Amino acid sequence: MINPDDIRRELERELDRTLPEAAWDFLVERGWVRDVGVGAMTIHGLAKHVRAHERAWGGPTTARTMVPRMLASGKRAKPAETAPARQEVVSRLLAAEAAEDKEVRSFREEELGGSLMKPQDVDRWIARQAKEDGPPSRWLTVALPTGYEVRLSPTFTFATTEPPLTISEKTPAILVHKRYLSYLRYGVDEVEEDPTGEVPTAEGGVLDRLRQLSQSLARFYGWDEAAATNFVLTGEVPFMPSIETRASVPFSYTTTARISLTIDPALSPREVANHYRRMRGRILEGRHRELTAKHLRLATFAAARPAGETLRERMAAWNKEYPNWKYKRETNFGRDCTQAVRRLLHPDYGGLEIRL
Repeated sequence: MINPDDIRRELERELDRTLPEAAWDFLVERGWVRDVGVGAMTIHGLAKHVRAHERAWGGPTTARTMVPRMLASGKRAKPAETAPARQEVVSRLLAAEAAEDKEVRSFREEELGGSLMKPQDVDRWIARQAKEDGPPSRWLTVALPTGYEVRLSPTFTFATTEPPLTISEKTPAILVHKRYLSYLRYGVDEVEEDPTGEVPTAEGGVLDRLRQLSQSLARFYGWDEAAATNFVLTGEVPFMPSIETRASVPFSYTTTARISLTIDPALSPREVANHYRRMRGRILEGRHRELTAKHLRLATFAAARPAGETLRERMAAWNKEYPNWKYKRETNFGRDCTQAVRRLLHPDYGGLEIRL
């Protein structure tokens, strides 16, 4: 069973922000945290639940990465509308090289009968293969006690310990989990639903072999794992975007919203600037106004004052320190302090559901 604190840390890392206590309590009450702990759900799946409920509740949007895109395998395939010609060529060259990979060719020959399937057949094939492979395997992680040595097999495919390790209360397993194959589901409305599917795998099964191959391809070519899976099965080409965008507008303080760009060095500064301008426009609705020097001073001043200080005392201290911005009425002073802090920590970024 995974420790709930570890689950929360992994979930917040997946969401790229801190999760409010009320939201965490809701996940615990629904039993989803327990499901992750026993391996019945992945962290990615738990994050999908969080995002779905945020959309329903109208709360601040979660981080959302770009959905993996595929190019048709045929030579006459029409490029994606937003695909720069250079990036399509690069994508196809990488896929052509990957198609000659020994493991890719072996899998296609041995498990697919030497032919590729249609994208719309992927879900059905995976579901059928999962039944043939049998129940998914469960994996343990064990802290190796002092005095034990790890012995690798001659083929480096497995490890043993010397002396042999027995799992017990003295040396317990600290984690139980399953391993999942990621793939892209066909015909999913990507605006409304995450097209990435997951299925737990059985050790030694076809899907587990595919999982290991997809992960290897993803690491080597910089692909998304789900896209790598579909490449192996269908021959569709994982598209390598020139810019990958990640946006995050947290629950807590919208002022910590961030847009992160991963950029192909071949892009010009102007292309990068234009892309950022478009992405920024999807978060900031209308004209974004910066605070004046006075209001920035007000916010800093208010944060530094001692607790228990009356508004009259605080205004008197302000007027003494900043005579050029002197206040006569406490209500105006208190209002401006509150608004300055609010506008800094909780700026109105308009639409909360970011579509990248």
